[in-house]
Amino acid sequence: MASNDENPRRERSRNKVLIALKNEPKRFKDLEKETKLSPAGLTQILKILKEESKIEPTLIDGKSGYKLTKKGIVSLDDIINLANDVNTIRSRNGKHFRDYSHLWGSIITSRLPWGIESDLTLDKNLNESNLFSNEDVCDIEEFVFKKISDNLKKKGLNEEQTGNIVLGFSIDYMKLIKSIKEDSLSYYNHMTEEESNILEKIDNRPDRVTDEEWMRFDKLRKVTYEKIKKISKNKK
Repeated sequence: MASNDENPRRERSRNKVLIALKNEPKRFKDLEKETKLSPAGLTQILKILKEESKIEPTLIDGKSGYKLTKKGIVSLDDIINLANDVNTIRSRNGKHFRDYSHLWGSIITSRLPWGIESDLTLDKNLNESNLFSNEDVCDIEEFVFKKISDNLKKKGLNEEQTGNIVLGFSIDYMKLIKSIKEDSLSYYNHMTEEESNILEKIDNRPDRVTDEEWMRFDKLRKVTYEKIKKISKNKK
């Protein structure tokens, strides 16, 4: 008879593989290294996920690998959440800071209510990068307080309601650096309607995107980046 913890253990292994494939396809040896599953265990999990249509074979530089299917992406969305991200970082000996801005502690010691307490969890190698200062997080807390306060005042304060809110930001450092280099936010805010329409088609019906549309999109993207450069230059 199978042990009682067989299913939970298998579920954790399945989740490890799905999370490992979150950003890009991977080969067997890379999945083995990242998930720390044995070759036999990984083979079994891959077989299960293929049968569930959550992953599919693909080629990576001419060699066999695996990638998520649409069903796998939906399943990944169900298992990835703030608590999982925090636990993953902490399992890698990451650092966790409670009341990082110290604003909560300072206000309540002044015998005033506050209601917002910030946490910061980051990988050990990022601890000395000073991505957020205490003052930065304090500014974010004050911004959140003002936004919620303004929204509630518009609707009227309901003093009988109770509950908690968790507002989380999961930041992938490497992707963030790439985004900063490519000026993603500025590009997104200055994208033309034609670009948006082509992108929507690429996302929803990639098989129907013509070579002419791809060429047109590349041309539009270059024009938008040139526009961003001019705007940035004029601000200096």
